[in-house]
Amino acid sequence: MLLIETSHEYARGLLEGIAAWNHEHGPWSFHFRPFGLTQLPPHALRHWKGDGILVRIDNKAMEKAVIETGIPAIDLRGAIANPEIHFIGVDNYKVAEIAFCHLREAGFWNYAFCGYSPGLNRFDDERSVYFQKFVEEAGYKCSVFPAQRVPKRGNPLENEHKAIAQWLSTLPIPTGLMACLDHRGIQVLDAALSIGRRVPEELAVVSVNNDPYFCNLSSPPMTSIDTNSKEIGYQAASMLSRMMAGERNMPKYTLVLPGDIVKRTSTDALAIANREEARILQFLKHQAIAGIRVKEITNSFNISRSTIERIVKKYFNRTPKEEMLRLQFEHAKFLLKRTSIPISAVASQSGFQSTTYFITTFKKVVGRSPSQFRKNPDN
Repeated sequence: MLLIETSHEYARGLLEGIAAWNHEHGPWSFHFRPFGLTQLPPHALRHWKGDGILVRIDNKAMEKAVIETGIPAIDLRGAIANPEIHFIGVDNYKVAEIAFCHLREAGFWNYAFCGYSPGLNRFDDERSVYFQKFVEEAGYKCSVFPAQRVPKRGNPLENEHKAIAQWLSTLPIPTGLMACLDHRGIQVLDAALSIGRRVPEELAVVSVNNDPYFCNLSSPPMTSIDTNSKEIGYQAASMLSRMMAGERNMPKYTLVLPGDIVKRTSTDALAIANREEARILQFLKHQAIAGIRVKEITNSFNISRSTIERIVKKYFNRTPKEEMLRLQFEHAKFLLKRTSIPISAVASQSGFQSTTYFITTFKKVVGRSPSQFRKNPDN
């Protein structure tokens, strides 16, 4: 039985991964119907004589009903921690790390996190705690939206909008913000628009789940982290198959690494107060993968080489060449993960004129050849 909603990108990814496993190793006979995350357990569950359950448990009633079946089950939500039920989900430590590193690379020194009231969802709480941890360990401070203070009376959506807008108005400019989910990220962007806070120049926003409908609906389009739900669904189906076959001593708690961060306009800015320096570094950032040289930057802005070296060193603690090479490799890694184009095409699209030089330098910097990285990018 599949008790998984279809209204979110994460849950649809789970179903896609489960289907992929079934096509490779099945066939399984599924009992499935459109389902809402907060719905109570279906009446059929009480007397159902199936072999296994994949479920997104969001309330105590569903938790109790699943346990009482006595049927092997895996929870794919993690909102309620119960040692009797196996769980598999995304590693939120890594999710928070990706968000922080992305904002830090853009040069932000002010940070904020916008989630829901603590205790509503364990995974949202984890993202908040871990993000704050990374910020504080780097020597900065993180402002957290006080969701528990949103007024209960009146229109809930209007109350949240007003509360988020008021909180955003207190944040220093510029600030890099992580939202716990895409839906929360959209609320942040809408609230920022209502108070005239410019995105991404004054407020850069990164969210989680990478739902293309949400992320491209927002204004501007929102950067988001892919939670790798397809892989989670695939691993859950594999684990459930072994449980139904009688295998014991299965791990009760399994975490899967998230996918890539999908960069959109909401974070496409450098946190730099000096406008001329920001223009220079933005130019370097966008032209690096075109194979631009330092001389072309100095000519474009009529500045000396020592000036560009001083500016890049000031914000990134690297030489211009080192920073451009980092940007080129970042783009190359994205292409290796996301596409199957030839290595020569990866090299040229990342600004390298020589494929041989690209392969040699990539192996020296990354520790593996581009082909090895493509086969196993997460190690």
